[in-house]
Amino acid sequence: MSSDLVFQGDFSFVNVDASSLSTLPHRQQVTRHVHGYRRWRKGQEARRLRESSKFHDAVDRSSGYRPPASRPVLHGSERTLRPAPAAAATAAGQSSTIQTLPPLIDVVLLNGNSDPFAALPVHLTATVNSLLGFQRDRVVPFIREVELRMTPKENAAARDAGFTTTWINESKAYLYDSIAIHSYLARIAANRYVFTLQPEFLRAAHEFRHQGIASLRQYMTSSSIDVVRLYRALLILLWPDSALGDRVAFQHHVAVLKDIFRSHHEVLSAASSVNLHYFSSVVYFEVQYAVMGLSSTSLDLGHNEWVEQQFWPLWKQVSPGVPFSRPDAQQNLDPGLLGDIRMLYLDAQEILDLIASMRMHGSVNTSLTWFYAISKTILTVGRLINLYVQLDIEDLLHHPHVLDMTGSATQRLETAAASLCAVYWLRELAGIEGVAMTENMRLFTWNPTMLGKLKQVVMVYNTSVQMNAAQHRDIDGPSRLLLWVVWTGAMAEHSFPHCEAGARDDQNWFTGQFCHLSRRANVHSVSRCQGILDRFLQLHGMRPGNDDAWYARCFPPMGEPLTSTSTCLTGGNADLMTVYD
Repeated sequence: MSSDLVFQGDFSFVNVDASSLSTLPHRQQVTRHVHGYRRWRKGQEARRLRESSKFHDAVDRSSGYRPPASRPVLHGSERTLRPAPAAAATAAGQSSTIQTLPPLIDVVLLNGNSDPFAALPVHLTATVNSLLGFQRDRVVPFIREVELRMTPKENAAARDAGFTTTWINESKAYLYDSIAIHSYLARIAANRYVFTLQPEFLRAAHEFRHQGIASLRQYMTSSSIDVVRLYRALLILLWPDSALGDRVAFQHHVAVLKDIFRSHHEVLSAASSVNLHYFSSVVYFEVQYAVMGLSSTSLDLGHNEWVEQQFWPLWKQVSPGVPFSRPDAQQNLDPGLLGDIRMLYLDAQEILDLIASMRMHGSVNTSLTWFYAISKTILTVGRLINLYVQLDIEDLLHHPHVLDMTGSATQRLETAAASLCAVYWLRELAGIEGVAMTENMRLFTWNPTMLGKLKQVVMVYNTSVQMNAAQHRDIDGPSRLLLWVVWTGAMAEHSFPHCEAGARDDQNWFTGQFCHLSRRANVHSVSRCQGILDRFLQLHGMRPGNDDAWYARCFPPMGEPLTSTSTCLTGGNADLMTVYD
């Protein structure tokens, strides 16, 4: 909440005629209002000063403010890096958090939008006031909800929300930096335009972004360049580049960042001020927008590429304290998954194992562990979507007549369906699906889109299997995968409020497909079915909803005879579990 209270007095609009005494009472009323407003304003200013003083005392008691140490600089035309002795001596002992900044910045960002002592590098206009208020009242709670969604809110470590705290500290650092503050404000303005579609914030985003680029250009002409400061300022500029749709500038700035990273990797890795919370948010939104549009990401998310390398120090720090389950996942994973999709399912299983461990064991659930998990989730979801796009299945979905030309079309459909299912479970269980921005607004609600696309894929896949049945392919493997796919679709259906007993058939389409397929495949019990499903992703009991009654209803009561109908999907009465024996 803002520290400033809204003035509660009445407003009077009086046409005053100095030559007429009839307006005297009105003039006296206006005078009283003016004096009342001035008294109220003085009280507000005094209260802000008291808050600032209290904040000073709190900071002095907790950590004390120390001016930032000098940082490595680039000198002259040779651009060789020469670290300052003091900085080099203390680099090893620095923590990974932003150093404490002048307390007035905290007052401006968290307690109110007043800047009476010009602590900020920019004038605090009404637009800047509005943007800082939006950041405080909407964006920060949004980030906190994303953090808390992965783990139960009653967990003490989760309640501390350390990631959010560090994220706020980084916000203050950008506010204090004269070459980054305009890009930071452009980021907030672009955010607000995306959420509200109000044109004044689009104009503000363009204006602040232009000023941010100008500040960087001017800084590049200085005789000494702080590589760390330049890198951070360029990172924050990526978000307005992306949100405003300037892909040319976005790719240009990414290329510059890659060049700086290659040239000064050691310095950037050791710098305590290069926290990646805002960079991770750029990658997060890039991946989320790609998911929403079923399109490829603008950033290269490949292994050992620049984006992944940004997270290596974090992963190296956290990985010794998290469970390593990949060997078990490799042994458990269904043999029908091959190639790239197999590697991505192994990555997804590691993430789900970590999330389950964070929910069960409080000692594992720390802010850094959450950051580790969410960074892994973002990259894996992005790679799954990129794989889906590379399969180029849209022609198959809209022109089914090409299916009988090649059996590879069926394999592409299988991989596409598996990709969509893995993306669904990662986003759902990591808490990045349908995140509340306001009481009436949820961001990145993708599940309805996913269900529609997955239904298309399954329908065309069934047609493709029938066309290629004569090729005598190993059809048990695809049947196990199809069971997993339609079960995932049914779980997504039942996570929606409309999915009840009386829902329309088209709303329970996947539920019907799952029940039908499980019977035809002689999967006659929940435990037997779960044995197949767990060979794709083990969810450790984590579910998007609480109603699993529909699941049991798909299987006959104990003792009831099964209907065993030969079908091209199951290879007759083949037992789908035999492959695991």
